[in-house]
Amino acid sequence: NIIYEISISNISMRLNFPFIGNFEVNLNRDLPNFAYNIHNIFNHLSIEIIVLVYHLMLHEQKILFIGKSEKSISELLEIMRILTYPLIWNNTFISVLSEELVRYLQCMVPFMMGIEENLLNIAKEHLECQD
Repeated sequence: NIIYEISISNISMRLNFPFIGNFEVNLNRDLPNFAYNIHNIFNHLSIEIIVLVYHLMLHEQKILFIGKSEKSISELLEIMRILTYPLIWNNTFISVLSEELVRYLQCMVPFMMGIEENLLNIAKEHLECQD
């Protein structure tokens, strides 16, 4: 329940992120909708892997998450995407690839996608034909 609605205009703040540096954030832009518990990412990935994924995202690489359940895969991808705020991931983003969409792994643009372990053999066929 919102008791008071406060309009924020022309306000910016400086944020300091460990490992990354300082960013100037304009609060006039909408904040991301964050429906997930951020602590879940630390239950599945180490700090080193999170930093590596963030590094790959900043360098616009192809990133494929492999997991056991659609729910955990999509949640982790969404958390990683939102953690880039104030930056925006403008490349291909598919939280969980179905068997019909596995061929999209052959795309030539940067992507962040997730896939269930049981589709990994099919995915490898599409990834190997890029070499």
